[in-house]
Amino acid sequence: YYVEVVLPLYGLVNVVPNVGSNEEIDNDITNAFGIGTTDSIIVVSGDEVCDLGAGYYPKAKIGNYTFIDNNINGIQDEGDEALPGVVVKLFLASGVQVGDSIITDVNGEYCFDYLGKGDYYLEFTPPPAYIVTLINQGGDDSMDSDIDNTNGPNTSITYTLNPGDTNLTVDGGFHLPVVPVEWLDLGVKNVDRANQISWSTASEINTAYFEVQGRHEDDLGFRNVGEQRAAGNSNKVLSYVLADKSVNKEGTYYYKIKQVDINGKYSFSKVISVVVGDLRKATVSVYPNPSTDLLFVDVNGVDQLDQITVSVYDTNGLLVKTKNNQSIETDNLNTIQVDVRDLNDGMYIIRIDTGIEVVTKTLFILK
Repeated sequence: YYVEVVLPLYGLVNVVPNVGSNEEIDNDITNAFGIGTTDSIIVVSGDEVCDLGAGYYPKAKIGNYTFIDNNINGIQDEGDEALPGVVVKLFLASGVQVGDSIITDVNGEYCFDYLGKGDYYLEFTPPPAYIVTLINQGGDDSMDSDIDNTNGPNTSITYTLNPGDTNLTVDGGFHLPVVPVEWLDLGVKNVDRANQISWSTASEINTAYFEVQGRHEDDLGFRNVGEQRAAGNSNKVLSYVLADKSVNKEGTYYYKIKQVDINGKYSFSKVISVVVGDLRKATVSVYPNPSTDLLFVDVNGVDQLDQITVSVYDTNGLLVKTKNNQSIETDNLNTIQVDVRDLNDGMYIIRIDTGIEVVTKTLFILK
């Protein structure tokens, strides 16, 4: 035989059976033949079995909510919607699963009910592509995320439940993976005998610094050119510039940027390149100086005429005259004639961009 005890739905769970050696005062409900049943009982003619007990106490429950943490701050903010479809499992501290898994509903809610006294932890498996957000942020346990991996990946800490306890503060926050840096622009150009690497970002998340790496086409590997401190966190466009001043031979130079996070993780940008041509240093002479009507600029060592530009600025930095693409070439000597008759007497700055480098000189006009 076995005995079955059927209780009204009073929210009770049975106590641990067969504790101690006194059969008169222990609980004999072991659920051996279903909920509320005892083990099998063998009786023979004349036996009396009057020591069966059924002990119960108020149930405990644990659960609450899973949400999408859109701004990845670990807190359930206004606008952070529920995340349904998260598989939640309940385990005893020993690692034994309690009951069946629960899938959070359309409201992101779940609850494990009719639990006995004990130590428990939870495991959360989100829908594909979602990852866990920050834990224990803000100081309000009812509004944060509690998945801290204490008992394994995607698990909570261990919670102690006593008879009648209700813990509805165990929440799980998730978000889709984000790119630490959203690149906008990435380029390189040769300026004044140096390669100038520039880049801009549309957003940054937990960025520590950028490391620019470069190599010449003859080099076997990339070298560290320099570093730039990153913003950390930003949702606005930011621009960066770093110059490689070690350019000392012609050919193709390749560059890439290593973005390093605050936690030490890193990723690389695409590879960019620039071709560096003739590195010979141009020689520039300006005459007559002082000048009255015509000014001559001789540039030696430049083969391409259309690369030469002459600009004249006043002492306030205002551009007052420019001249280019009208050179006369003789044996690699480029002479540019500039009419300065319309300039007032005084001091000026003349800037000559040879295409290889930029040369500035002081110019005086006297009439």
